[in-house]
Amino acid sequence: MVLWLVISMKHNLYSMFAASPTSGSGLGFSPRNIGTLLVLWLLLLVLLLGRTVGNALSATSLNLFVANIAPSAATLGVFNGIQQLCTTFIRIIGLVLSGTLWGWSIKHSLVYPFNSHLAWVVCGLVTATAWRLSLRLPDSVNIYLPGKNQRNRR
Repeated sequence: MVLWLVISMKHNLYSMFAASPTSGSGLGFSPRNIGTLLVLWLLLLVLLLGRTVGNALSATSLNLFVANIAPSAATLGVFNGIQQLCTTFIRIIGLVLSGTLWGWSIKHSLVYPFNSHLAWVVCGLVTATAWRLSLRLPDSVNIYLPGKNQRNRR
């Protein structure tokens, strides 16, 4: 996980180093700005760590839900394939719509929440809606049934 964090942050670090003038000390950062930059990068690292852990936990939970609803071991592969297909489709749609929404919101000079914050507001609303809908899942999806374990599925 640490390696993934370093790899995902490397482009940001490269751009920070490339944009700083080298006429000053070290990489060109003035001594008064080094503390602020370190705090910002530490906060970014903490947020990135939270995102990574959240992604791992949500993917695992989704896989467990799919495994719980598969009626037999023979159909488990089909259910996992459909789950991967739906996940990928939603990621594609999310990227296209959020990019379009972001472009529209910065192109027009409107008041909050329709200014450059619109993409973030919509993302928050989608997240809150998904959370509310997840509370309505039946308990049977989250309960391990001894009669439905992998060995007994046929």
